[in-house]
This record gives sequence, structure tokens and C-alpha cells, in this order.
Amino acid sequence: MEDKNRDHKNSYWKGIITGAAAMGIICIMSLLIYTNSKAWDSRSVAGETNGAQQTAAKSENGTESGKKEELDVSRISNKISTIQNLIDKYYYFDENNEQVEDWIYKGMLYGLDDVYSAYYNKEDFESMKKSSSGNYCGIGVLVNQHYITKQASIAKVYENSPAEGAGILVDDIIIGVDDMNVSGTELNKIVEMISGEEGTDVKITVYRKSTDETLELTMKRQKIKVDTITYKMLPDKVGYIAISEFDEVTVEQFKNAIDDLEKQGMEKIVYDLRNCPGGLLDSVVSMLDYILPDGLIVYTEDKHGSRLDEISGQDGHEVKLPTVVLMNGNSASAAEVFSSAIRDYEWGTLAGTTSFGKGIVQNVIPLEDGTAVKLTISSYFTKSGYSIQGNGLEPDVVIEADEEQAKEANVPLKKDKQLQEALKIFDK
Repeated sequence: MEDKNRDHKNSYWKGIITGAAAMGIICIMSLLIYTNSKAWDSRSVAGETNGAQQTAAKSENGTESGKKEELDVSRISNKISTIQNLIDKYYYFDENNEQVEDWIYKGMLYGLDDVYSAYYNKEDFESMKKSSSGNYCGIGVLVNQHYITKQASIAKVYENSPAEGAGILVDDIIIGVDDMNVSGTELNKIVEMISGEEGTDVKITVYRKSTDETLELTMKRQKIKVDTITYKMLPDKVGYIAISEFDEVTVEQFKNAIDDLEKQGMEKIVYDLRNCPGGLLDSVVSMLDYILPDGLIVYTEDKHGSRLDEISGQDGHEVKLPTVVLMNGNSASAAEVFSSAIRDYEWGTLAGTTSFGKGIVQNVIPLEDGTAVKLTISSYFTKSGYSIQGNGLEPDVVIEADEEQAKEANVPLKKDKQLQEALKIFDK
């Protein structure tokens, strides 16, 4: 089962966006799982095609009486030929054939009305594959995209980044990049527009709901190395681990943090998943496997309700300590898988506010010409059978964020009122 699960490498986007849609990190962004990113909610490419073919085969063999009518590809092809003939005959300007072809495919995926499904040309796909390195060139933010409104908003601002220096805040809604309106634009495209050559300027236009104002903020792109795990020992032997995303590099960073804190005499632990948009399913499963008893973590079902994968931990390693998981409305996808598993195994207390509610899986499927499509292929369910999609996870202990601190990009842990309230749970 483990090998099969590793081959699928479903990720939950960072979608989250890919959570919250799809969520992404700028400058090259990780979309995932979402996953993956793994949130690509699927950022892995190896082995993905088999899963998609398996799903497609089940669809073709379906016997539902209400089966929808399939697209008339032949008729559509003839119409495209007719339009192309008109372009050849009458269009005044030169036609960019490559661009036109790209948009034919992009339009097909856009017509699904699913913020997580998309077409990637060769350049886009190569950029996506590079995102798992943990090295970014851009402005230093995590971005999520709401799966209904398709608004792209700031989920996290990294310390000492161009974004922090320019005054970007969490929950700012991105409405423009270099004077181009990006409302409703697919998340990968927004990331591509923000990314660029080191040292060049990029202007980001955001709407800030808290003050009801639109701001134009200009900053210089720079190379940014992001540690997806930060940790420290707090007073009273409380280990603190903040997870900014579930990337390929996160697993090793997480295990190293656990091991180091245990060497320091850790007696309790807080996992901070606030503003974590998700990431790779493989990564979150490996991390949960390290701290939980062996057993089922999550399973997926296709559109027919057929169970596709049962994903379990089996490494025999546990970290059994009093545990608190801190989450908020930007905790999505793989972050919700993590939180729900802690709850299902009665391993700790969930604190904060209701999570985002992204419980669908995307698959990135490479095509023979070096391009790729990303499709939503299934929903995931927690060990207890709960569907997170559209619902989110309710915390065991509600702790609202401080409104004034929400206006700050980064708050020191000692002054983080939400965290300090969460620490009081250990005293109960």
C-alpha cells in the first residue's frame, strides 16, 4: 500500500488552492493538494497518468441512467477549422499560432468552472516542476485562491521579504499585477506574472478589506529561500513547530525539528498550521506517519463514490505528547488532513478558528508534448469518514485572532495572543 501511495503523489493545493483553493507561494509557487500545490493539491508528475487513466476507464464503463451527453469533438473541430479559415482570410494582424493553440486548450479547462483544473504549456509546466525545491525568486508570500470566488489573497508574508517591506498583509486580495487585472485569473498564472528576474520591479495592487482601501505596492523581486518548517522550544518545555506548507523538503525538516526538540527535553508540542495553504499529500502523510500510530490517515473517492486510495502510516514511530494544533480560516487542504488525523486518533486538541474547507484532490497529468493538464479527480475523506470539502474543521477550542495583530505581517511568538491562549490548553 505504501508504494502505491507514493506513486500516486497526490497533492492538495496550496490550492487552496490548490485551497482555499489553490494556493501558491511566490516566486515560484507550490500548488498542491493538494495538495499538492501538493498545493499543486497535485504537484507530483511521476505515476499520475495511471491514476487518471484508471479514473477515466471507470467513467467510460459507467452505467448511470442519467449519464450526461459527451462533447461532440468532431463538430467542435469542424467549427474551429471554420473560424481559423475566417482568421486566415480576414484577420488584419499577424496571428500568434502558438498563443491561439494554448488558449484553445486553456479555454477547454476553464469551461469546467473549476479553479483547480487548468492547462499548462511547456513553460508553465517547467516552472511548476521547479517549485518543489524550496527556492523562490519573487516577493516572499504565500497566496491562496478561493474555489468559489476565485479571489487570490495573501495567506502568509515571509519575514525580511520584499512583500513585508512593501507593507503587504495577510488577507490582502490581489486584484492586479503591473496594472493588469487578475481577478478570476488561474493561480499559476498570477504567480507567473509576479515572478521574474531578480532585481526587477513588480507592482501589486491589493484590496484591503480591513480598511476598505485599494493599495498599489511596488517592490523588487529577489531570490528567497523559504524554510517550510520553523521551530523553537518555548517555556515549560513546549515544543513549537510552524508549518508554512507541505513541500517535498518539508518532511525532512519536520522530522529534524521533532528530533531536535525531543533532545532538548520537549514535554508538550504545538503544531502551528495557521495560514498554511496545504501542499503535497505524500508529505503530510509521511509527517503524520512519524508522529501517529500506524493506520489509516485519509482515503479518496472518485465521482462515482468508488474508493480509489486508502492512505496509511506504517513506520512504527510515534510522538505521544500533549498536543495542540493551531489553525485558522487559511489552513487548507493538506493542513486539514494533518489536523483531522490528529483529531481522529485523539492525539491532541484543535484550537483557533474553522479551517478553510478544501477536500478535493487534483492530478497533474503530463502530456507527450511536454505540456500538462491538472484535473480535479476525487474527494478525500478523513479516517472517520468526514468530508472537509466546503465544510472545514471546527476547532475543539475556539480562539479568535486579535484584530490589531491581524494587521501586522509577522508577530513575535511572545506577543502572539492567539498562540498564548492556545498554550493555556495544556494547563486544563
